[in-house]
Amino acid sequence: MAIDKIVSHTLYGDHHHQPRPRNKNEAEIFFRKVGIDPQALIKSMRDPSENLPYFENLIGSTWEISGGKAQVLNDAGEVETSVEGPGQISLNSCQSNFETSVKARDRAIRNSSYRLLYECLTFGFASIEAYFYSSAGRWNRKNPENRLIDNKSNKVPLETKIIEWIPVMSGGRSFDRTNRQWSDFKTLKRIRDRNAMHPSGSGQGMTYKKIADQLNSFRHGIAHLLVNLHLLLNTAVPAVILNAIYHPDGEVVSVEDLS
Repeated sequence: MAIDKIVSHTLYGDHHHQPRPRNKNEAEIFFRKVGIDPQALIKSMRDPSENLPYFENLIGSTWEISGGKAQVLNDAGEVETSVEGPGQISLNSCQSNFETSVKARDRAIRNSSYRLLYECLTFGFASIEAYFYSSAGRWNRKNPENRLIDNKSNKVPLETKIIEWIPVMSGGRSFDRTNRQWSDFKTLKRIRDRNAMHPSGSGQGMTYKKIADQLNSFRHGIAHLLVNLHLLLNTAVPAVILNAIYHPDGEVVSVEDLS
């Protein structure tokens, strides 16, 4: 897993190192040239808290503003959002939603909380929607005769965007719906829709094992799915999303198991 994580950041991450290595061998050659032993690097990267030198972008999506005016522009130079005066501004809505989702995931693990699981899923799916918003915006500006529209009068489900919009924007490539990513995506979306978005009944609950199972599914059904959407559309992947697919699985351990 450590090797895969190194290769993923090197080949697909949102770093600005040029030329970008094209494969595992080129990545190994680079690290040797800068004096880093690949085997020692692999050993250190088995620790999930370790950061990959040179290729892991540690800059977050949200910036603090002490004063003045800050704007985020799209690829056409149009203002997407603007903040004047002290405050915060997000440069990448997909990344900022995912960062919030990961923080909720970590708190859900620490507290064994199904409510925080719902928060994790809510922001996780928001990050996928935000990715489609920005990707479709770029597509529409370049292809005004074949626009992809999702608005109040023409609501498009997230599943439809994955199935139908991706082939349009990618030049014919489609998302593989035979893998665990798709099945976990559908499972987690049902949980999000039924419990976080449209709760019914006067009470809610979940076993600790199911909380752990769904948090583990987050790696595949949201993080890994989002990585593959980036790759299908040839966009660099934020480091926080790549790291999430290599997050270790959790499990429920009883007192008897420890004795």
